[in-house]
Amino acid sequence: MGYWDGMRWKRRKQSNNWSEKAKRRKTTGTGRMRSLADVSRRFKNGFQTGGPKGARGAANPNPSKE
Repeated sequence: MGYWDGMRWKRRKQSNNWSEKAKRRKTTGTGRMRSLADVSRRFKNGFQTGGPKGARGAANPNPSKE
């Protein structure tokens, strides 16, 4: 029989949220969130890259006429 076997009630009792305020201070969103602020917006669009189609002009705007 281990030490904590006779103290199961105490171990359960100790699992309260004693660091609740510390979690609130340190959690995500309390700092700058320089890159994480964009993630939700990019997630909605499926993490697309580049500009919209046709934004860079036609594939070959001045074809050489031979």
